[in-house]
Amino acid sequence: MSKPNDFVIENGVLTKYVGSGGDVVIPQGIVQIDAFAFSGASVSTLVLPDTLEIIGSYAFSGQTKLKEVVIPHSVKTICTHAFADCESLEQVVFGNCIEGIWDCAFRGCALTSITIPASVKKIGKDAFLRCNHILSAGPIGSGCDYEFPWMDTIPDNAFSGHRKLKKAVLPASVRKVGGNVFKDCRELADLTMPKGAKVSKTAFKGCNALGEIKEPSTESPAAIEPAVAEPDVKKETDRPEFLIVNGRLEQYNGNDQNVTVPDNVKIIGSRAFHGNGTIVEVTLPASVETVEQNAFESCPSLAAIRFLGTVKSVGANAFGFLNLSVKAALELSVYSSIPISTFTKAAQEMALQTFFRRFSEFDPNTEVFRNNLRFLGTHLKQAQKYGGQFWSYLVSSEALRHAVLEADAIPAKDLKWLIPAVQEAGHTDITAELLNYQNRLLSDDKVRKALKKSEARAEQKTLSIELPAAEWRKRLKISYEDDYAIIKGIKLREEIVTIPGHIGSKKVRVINEQAFLVRPERGEKKAWSPKTIVISEGVEEIRSFAFDSTEKAEIFFPESVSELPEACFIGVKDLTLHLPAAIRFLPEELVRHSRRPFKAIHAPAGSYAEQYAKEHGIPFVSEE
Repeated sequence: MSKPNDFVIENGVLTKYVGSGGDVVIPQGIVQIDAFAFSGASVSTLVLPDTLEIIGSYAFSGQTKLKEVVIPHSVKTICTHAFADCESLEQVVFGNCIEGIWDCAFRGCALTSITIPASVKKIGKDAFLRCNHILSAGPIGSGCDYEFPWMDTIPDNAFSGHRKLKKAVLPASVRKVGGNVFKDCRELADLTMPKGAKVSKTAFKGCNALGEIKEPSTESPAAIEPAVAEPDVKKETDRPEFLIVNGRLEQYNGNDQNVTVPDNVKIIGSRAFHGNGTIVEVTLPASVETVEQNAFESCPSLAAIRFLGTVKSVGANAFGFLNLSVKAALELSVYSSIPISTFTKAAQEMALQTFFRRFSEFDPNTEVFRNNLRFLGTHLKQAQKYGGQFWSYLVSSEALRHAVLEADAIPAKDLKWLIPAVQEAGHTDITAELLNYQNRLLSDDKVRKALKKSEARAEQKTLSIELPAAEWRKRLKISYEDDYAIIKGIKLREEIVTIPGHIGSKKVRVINEQAFLVRPERGEKKAWSPKTIVISEGVEEIRSFAFDSTEKAEIFFPESVSELPEACFIGVKDLTLHLPAAIRFLPEELVRHSRRPFKAIHAPAGSYAEQYAKEHGIPFVSEE
């Protein structure tokens, strides 16, 4: 049994447990348990006081002997990793006043049942990840292993990583299903969900056993029979070829070479055909308007896609990482049918490069070809940025250059920067050609001014690097999980650190804990940190403590990052953040625990980041 002198207490905060472990009773009057307070201890039983309000990050992480915890009604917040990897923890009883259960709070526990009280407002990423004894989920009163109070919105990551979850029931009142809600629920075969609910495009990632989705009863939730140890799961051969939710094709489960997508499909979902090694040709009906990112990525035999209608939006890498033997045929099939303007901004790089590289093979008499010329002419700066080899194509392909000029596609205002840029490269003949283009003569004075501006731009440091995989491995510590890469740290002390979107054939999706923390060498007083961090498009998840002890750095986040977790910026100082419009969550913990975490926040006007900056008195700079 614990003794009073086993606890180091300061102003109601338990900062450190110095006892031997075993049965621990925490004294009354404690309002907060600090981060890592029980690190190194071995706790068998735990009694928490009814004065406690906050359980800190990693407070009881790794307590492998702990089997049961009762959270008092006074507790409002359970911080990141608070009970993570307590591999014997089978039961947690939550108090009815808890508001936040943060990232990975109960990751890797042996919980057999979870009941989330109605007071909970936020559950962080992977809060119950790998709690693999949970077999069924449903609303409170359903009798399922995992019971939840949400009747309108199922929040992001709610059941993510429940790899043995076989049955889930979402009540008829649900209107929205968030991102990654059932991610990697590999045995989920029995799902009840309202047909009209708005479902995130990542809700069913990795649900390989999911077939037909049933409609719930509109009556009040009656008791739902919980799953038994050996449920009657449909065989793989019984599953329908197409998993379609509200007009969105979530997953293709068939093995045909020639696939015709049903007429009711409007959206080809993210990774719907990803990695399918059988399909050779796919026909998309006229109803299809959107092809999301990674939809046909890594399909080695796919040689043609037939579009029966007009596609309005195509996501990044929708047709990426193809077998070279079929790539040429598929490129002509796709890029002859879909204009560049249809692709999302993140996907236009590949579309532009393909148009430049295979310009002579496209039919110049089609409307798609003419649209591409107009797009190229009015997006020259974008083409220069995303096309990569734009200048070499412009210089080497006289046919391409004349096609653009003859289409009268270049606005006169763009010549002021285009001419000096070409002139800098030493192509005087092309400069003269552009100067006389459509009689839009520019005076020497204007050319000189434009040239001076272009030279100033050329002096700016580049924030993007393209390197082979071997070079990235020299700069970064990398690990791999399934089909993506995780950045675990940096090896070289460079002022500008770039995190790529891809390393070789692997997509970079995660930046791990303490990825930017470089330990001080002998004689150094504090950790070194880079001056600039550029995170490329495609990276989706930033984990807690990723920027631990980073100081005076400028960090650029891509559109693919939508939120930053609690404890993401512990120990930081004077950061300048460039945030996208997609950001919808920034940690409150950051402003509470750092004296001056932010020097400034740059983001689009009207975004969540602007609102956050104003609420916390942080200088804000509006970006387009």
